[in-house]
Amino acid sequence: MQRTGVLQTFAYLGIAYGIVAIAAASFMQNPPEGWKPEGWAPTAAQLSQRCDRDFTLGEALGTWQWWALCLLMSINTAAGLSIITQASPIFQEMGKATAAAAAGLVGIIAIGNGAGRIFWAWISDLTTRKTAYFLMYLVEAILFWTYHSISSLGVLAVATFILVMCYGGAYGITPAFAADYFGPRDVGSIFGLMMLPWAFAASFGPLLFAYLRQINGNYTQALYLIAGLMTVALILPILVSPPRGHKAEQPQTGDRFAVQPVPGKSS
Repeated sequence: MQRTGVLQTFAYLGIAYGIVAIAAASFMQNPPEGWKPEGWAPTAAQLSQRCDRDFTLGEALGTWQWWALCLLMSINTAAGLSIITQASPIFQEMGKATAAAAAGLVGIIAIGNGAGRIFWAWISDLTTRKTAYFLMYLVEAILFWTYHSISSLGVLAVATFILVMCYGGAYGITPAFAADYFGPRDVGSIFGLMMLPWAFAASFGPLLFAYLRQINGNYTQALYLIAGLMTVALILPILVSPPRGHKAEQPQTGDRFAVQPVPGKSS
């Protein structure tokens, strides 16, 4: 950025990301039909949280569960990005860090984004997607209610790292959540379209957070707002359940009575 400017830096990053993404994607392939890890079997709790057929994108959009998963991810995104986008000024204002130290901490907490995707996805595999989301929301609610009272830079950095892990966790859980609820066949398009309502939350949340900071002179009200939102949202993973119902099947021939023609009458 110092040598070429911000926009030119983004251009170089875009080219690099494109090369890495295309190269990595060239090695990817779908597993054989019905594949699962050797010796693995889903638990009864996991089976109870799965749909009984594959949904198309259109069918998924017609269920309230698709919109519920969008809401789960969007609320989490609005909360997480609010902290991420203000991390440096938060460290400087609340933790009394220098600009250089704050920049270094921002780089460290960014690791939490990736770590959270692995950690919370692992938790969801051990329990269920619902349980993992509930626990993640609970951790966020507790931290957001108490975040404004933290004055130690070290404690503030740890709390922020955990919040960023929770932000990343939604991207580890939700694709698997969508596969469980709508089947793996069309999960690419079903989850992919969830990124559209996500985008509104990703824009609105940080803007509101920054606006409240600007008019109040501190982050307290904004933090309380997110804490209240996360507390109310705890009900969502409890209420959500997988869609049920097989497609209508044609009756088997063996289940029908044989029809015999009556002599002297047309068949």
